[in-house]
Amino acid sequence: QSESLALGPTERACVLLHVYADDDPTGTPGDRPTIRVTVIDDDAGESGQTVRPSVRNVAPRIVDAAATDVTEGGRTVLTGRVAAPGVNDTFTLLVDWDDGQTDTLTLAADERDFRLEHLYVDDNPSVTPADRPTIRFTVLDDDTGEGRLELTPLVSNAAPIFAPIADRALSEGDTLTLSDFPVRFTDVGVADTFTAEIVWGDGSPSETLTVTFADGAGRIDGSHLYAAAGVYPETI
Repeated sequence: QSESLALGPTERACVLLHVYADDDPTGTPGDRPTIRVTVIDDDAGESGQTVRPSVRNVAPRIVDAAATDVTEGGRTVLTGRVAAPGVNDTFTLLVDWDDGQTDTLTLAADERDFRLEHLYVDDNPSVTPADRPTIRFTVLDDDTGEGRLELTPLVSNAAPIFAPIADRALSEGDTLTLSDFPVRFTDVGVADTFTAEIVWGDGSPSETLTVTFADGAGRIDGSHLYAAAGVYPETI
């Protein structure tokens, strides 16, 4: 860009303002553009001088950021905006979801808003009803500028859901085998582990059962001898 300014016979000083949209070239934290000033009088005489001001990069910031709470097996939605005065800057967004997964998003010079989704398989660590992973994200501009921010959405555990179980009839002295009357359940937390305990309802001690689980579906197996006739409510 160039500008010109006319001065009258009595004017010897002037002020010009110019906005540097970027510290060009890319890849540096600051640059010194060369301003060339030439003065020409009305008799074709001229003189020139150069000036090299410092134009420094301004690091980007992440603003208006939010991550939705979610139940394990669901997707959190991460939204926000990059704030930076360099209108020609481009950006790279690095996201660490705190579960071993990362994402990278590139924003062009005319892009500032971002939206990412992420599946939380489990409310890690175990033995808690809910947890808050720390989402760490970093925004880098094309001139070595950097901004950081952290968010901690709530990831809640989902309880397992039993499939309907029908009442069963057998004779006294028979052994009830649960695999003959499948006890099945589902759980959206595909990384969860399970234990199952049963009260057989006949006064015998409770027992730990065998649980198998894969891809969100599980079954419970075990067996018990009912020595006497009766109606026995079982609790798993």
